Amino acid sequence: MSQEKLIPADQTKCAELARFVVRTTFEDLPEAIAQKAVRHILDSIGAGTAGAIAPETTILTQTLHAAGEGSGAAPHWGRGEKMTPLNAALVNGTASHAFELDDTGGCDHSGAVVVPAAVAALELAGRPVSGKEFITAVVLGYDIARRALEACGAYEPHNGAGFHSTGTCGPFGAAAAAAKILGLNALQSRHALGIASAYSGGLWAFMTALRLCACRRDMPPWAVSLAHCWLVRASRGRLKPSKRSGAASTTPTLRRHRIRTPGCVT
Repeated sequence: MSQEKLIPADQTKCAELARFVVRTTFEDLPEAIAQKAVRHILDSIGAGTAGAIAPETTILTQTLHAAGEGSGAAPHWGRGEKMTPLNAALVNGTASHAFELDDTGGCDHSGAVVVPAAVAALELAGRPVSGKEFITAVVLGYDIARRALEACGAYEPHNGAGFHSTGTCGPFGAAAAAAKILGLNALQSRHALGIASAYSGGLWAFMTALRLCACRRDMPPWAVSLAHCWLVRASRGRLKPSKRSGAASTTPTLRRHRIRTPGCVT
């Protein structure tokens, strides 16, 4: 049996995506895309505000309080409370998807994954973040999540194989958006995306049992929450493997399909 080719980490598709995230600016965005992003941001926050009263959101919030989770600087949409950025990402992601009012596209329900991650990251940035920077981060989150989904064969084949794309591909978008807000460099962004691949996941099987359907609403927030853990780890030097085997893939999740090479945001 021949030995798999080992690719230096800085030559992988993951590294290419990380460099794409770092170098993209607001001026690179087509005007129509920037305007559409604003609508998606407002729509996602609106869905999250409405979902603040949903049973899933209420139970999650009560659970966090019962576990001794304290207050922080990040807003809990629709409740007037402050939480830690990690918990705010989790709760707002839950609320955004709770009533199925959120958008589709990207990884599928990208708004419930990308926007809460980007908003929570604002409290970790340690600097003022402009509106243009925020819009750019959200667009990149949608873009990277979509590239991940296409690398998995696109929505129908991926979900038809039994996966839930919001949970499997959404983490890449959340990590990309928050990495952009935090100003991570290409190496740190690559580590964040690489770590994301190890923890992404989600199965469609829950849809076969009505009593388990609430699990569907839990996948976007866990993708968001875990993304923040990955980013903190990446920014502090938590590394993914230094070499990748296999020439075509970005991560183990994307092994069967070639990921689209970054060129422009479309």
